[in-house]
Amino acid sequence: MFATPLRCFVAVALALVAPTLLRAQAETDWAGKRVIPRSRTFVLRLDDEPVEASRKVIAIYRVERVDDGPSLWLQAEGHRLRGSAKPDEVVPVERAVEVFSDQLRAHPQDAFPYLMRAFVRHDQGELDAALRDYDQAIRLDPRSTPALCNRARAWSDKQDYDKAIADYSAAIRLDPKCVLAYVGRATVWGTKRDFDRAIEDSSEAIWLDPLAITAYCNRGRAWYGKKEPGKAIVDYNMVIRLDSQNSSAYHQRALAWKALRSYGKAIADLDEAVRIAPEQPAAYDSRAWIWATSPDAKYRDGKKAIESATKACERTGWKNASYLATLAAACAEAGDFDAAVRWQTQANSLASQAEDRAKGEVRLRLYREKTPYRERDP
Repeated sequence: MFATPLRCFVAVALALVAPTLLRAQAETDWAGKRVIPRSRTFVLRLDDEPVEASRKVIAIYRVERVDDGPSLWLQAEGHRLRGSAKPDEVVPVERAVEVFSDQLRAHPQDAFPYLMRAFVRHDQGELDAALRDYDQAIRLDPRSTPALCNRARAWSDKQDYDKAIADYSAAIRLDPKCVLAYVGRATVWGTKRDFDRAIEDSSEAIWLDPLAITAYCNRGRAWYGKKEPGKAIVDYNMVIRLDSQNSSAYHQRALAWKALRSYGKAIADLDEAVRIAPEQPAAYDSRAWIWATSPDAKYRDGKKAIESATKACERTGWKNASYLATLAAACAEAGDFDAAVRWQTQANSLASQAEDRAKGEVRLRLYREKTPYRERDP
């Protein structure tokens, strides 16, 4: 039986629109999702060429768009890696634990599913479960530097910094060119306020990879911790050249400018940090603090300080003692000492450190005496 002209027309029309419908469906299913590689053979592709660095990095990727094929355009979280992959090469993060558990039931002596399941559990905040899986992955593959580095990160998140350093050091012994291990260990050294070692490890990471943004950030924080803000600024300049949308780098550079009494440059950097990441409270707070307490009257502005400090407090549910103390200082600068006393009293009640409470009591006495707080020159 021959098809009628109408049936032929419908068939042709469906054939023409089917790819569009399929792509629209793919975009709906994948666009914006967080995904993780399904197998150890995963590699990103860029212009049909493999992105070699993606073979060595364990990462969660964000699907930025869906191209014809379909092919997923991915951006790694926390890395500069970008490229495409097929949908069957990745699994959505919300299904990943189930998928890797299935792989383990089929291949219980395979280290890879343990590593990937640990990585996802770590991302979900299940640190103890993640550590158990990292332990198994390392037991099955003791020379896995990704497993050691990620277990070190989990130990650091549990604030067990000595174990974190031990794992990063083991990774470096296995691979003396492991940038991730140097960067991670530098982060821990900085947390422990061992700034010289943080600088040493950061410098090694930068020598191995001159584009290692986190290494410049770590070294900048270490220079600032050593009270060498000029050197910190040099490193933050590099971060901003490499990533002009890095709000944290603008914020940290602002603190360094402030330490050099360059308050105008500090405020300009904080304005940029707020523009890039308006949901983040810290830059609002730092900017408000300068406007409220600067030793240079040229940069004090009580009204602006209150507006900026209020935004920081709003974004933290009015439960951050430091931000409330900044709001108190801003009110005092604006001449509203009743509000200053109220906010400083609330800040003192929330302060967890005895030193912070003592400082708060000193400011509270000032506000009761109708005297604004002034920060001393660095």
